[in-house]
Amino acid sequence: MLGRNNDEGKYEAGKMWLSNRQYMNDPTEGTDCKTLLNAFFEEKYKSVTCNDTHQAIKKFIYDSTNYFSVDESYIACFSEGDKLSQWRGYCSKEGGYCIGFEKKHIKELEIQKNLHVEKCKYIHEEKMKDWESIYNDACTFYDTHKTLHAYDTNQMGRSIYNQYLQMSYKILLNVLTHKDEGYKEETESRVVIYSKDTNYKIKFRPSKSYLIPYIEHQEICQHIKSIIIGPSPNAEFNRRSIERYLKEIKKTDIEVIDSVINFRA
Repeated sequence: MLGRNNDEGKYEAGKMWLSNRQYMNDPTEGTDCKTLLNAFFEEKYKSVTCNDTHQAIKKFIYDSTNYFSVDESYIACFSEGDKLSQWRGYCSKEGGYCIGFEKKHIKELEIQKNLHVEKCKYIHEEKMKDWESIYNDACTFYDTHKTLHAYDTNQMGRSIYNQYLQMSYKILLNVLTHKDEGYKEETESRVVIYSKDTNYKIKFRPSKSYLIPYIEHQEICQHIKSIIIGPSPNAEFNRRSIERYLKEIKKTDIEVIDSVINFRA
């Protein structure tokens, strides 16, 4: 969602802003993974003897969550559909716009531009399945490379290290996309960039209380598919102005849609 006066501060001059993960609306953002992991390992070791191998795997997973929480992760958030809660939360009473993107093109950028696109998980059982998958990958890795000492990266060749790194990224994505169930209605997907692995320049924008670190990404804005005109006393004028603007910048292939939500701000 984008407020008419750019209240959300997400798009400017064809650029998308990805905000540092520590500055999301949910104050527990990324912190409940430790609770989930504690519950996961407690359940896991009821059926598996915790030997040296399992201790090494457990240490690797916990260390990865600690490493990434140092926190150079930047996020842009997307919600599915035309939702009343999103209009209320992100747009002023004068109205706003919802910008829609083509999913397949966003996924293509995942390969080309060193970013990740993931749907958020809200249900406890789904989150546990994600940690089970990582645990199994770590077991396979450790069993294959037994000569390595507890994931000592100094002993790894490039190919092995890349496998190790991919597991670490899966852990990062779990941390960033496992959300409190209270946010389930948003059906959120996230574009994630880990800035330590890129040359993005960190910028800052003001919020009501503090400065928010963010990075800019341009290519994603080439794939706008539609714009929904939000509930507003001036919805018709908002529609006309957007259609005129799109015509002026020669983007007439973008569909302009009226929100189905009836809401008097």
